[in-house]
Amino acid sequence: MPDKMCPINNISHLLALLALLVLLTACAPPRFWFSVDGQVLDWPSEKPIADAVVVFTWRGMRGLVGDSSSTCFHVEVDIADEQGKFEIPFWFTGPTFDLKRRVHSSFYKPGYKLSTYTIPKSIGARIRQDKEKGLYYLEDAERSVDKELENIAGMMGELTCSTRWERREYFPVYKRLYTDAKQIAGKDVDNIYMKNIRRYIVRTWEHVDKSVHGLKTDVYFEKYLKDNFE
Repeated sequence: MPDKMCPINNISHLLALLALLVLLTACAPPRFWFSVDGQVLDWPSEKPIADAVVVFTWRGMRGLVGDSSSTCFHVEVDIADEQGKFEIPFWFTGPTFDLKRRVHSSFYKPGYKLSTYTIPKSIGARIRQDKEKGLYYLEDAERSVDKELENIAGMMGELTCSTRWERREYFPVYKRLYTDAKQIAGKDVDNIYMKNIRRYIVRTWEHVDKSVHGLKTDVYFEKYLKDNFE
């Protein structure tokens, strides 16, 4: 009798497992995002801005109700071409328990900031239309050297959402940001923000060899990474 009951038990177990998978998928949908073809423009001239660094990050809440925390679970980057155009590719990964997921876009170009242009009575509609078209506006900004370098360090900080191996694929972006930072800092290479920028670079490309691990950030950068970034 027990042998005859085994197939039934196996089917019951299989059905229970399938029901559980359906429930988990419903509560934790897959993470994905369709590709974005965008363009960075100057406001109010609406002319394209070349070489702007573009960073998209996806954030959400993870954890139980009443005990959740914000987390960044994906990042994509690009550098705008001569026409200010960029592309954020389609990406997909498995189910997650992230709730209230949202995407945040950041842009960096020396001397610019995200535009806060206003159009009487139609600003909301205009902004929605621009986003649907993939248009992002920056406007002139007067900032101190420290503030400009702080913004660059902040952009590098956003990239830490990804793994070290993923960040290494963003080498063109790191080099673009470091080149901008070096030109802005001039002779003030020991500026605290320049140190932070070099620290982000070292944390990404630091070798795991114990013979070099533990060197001070600036020493490691000078000895092993400087030639690649200058």
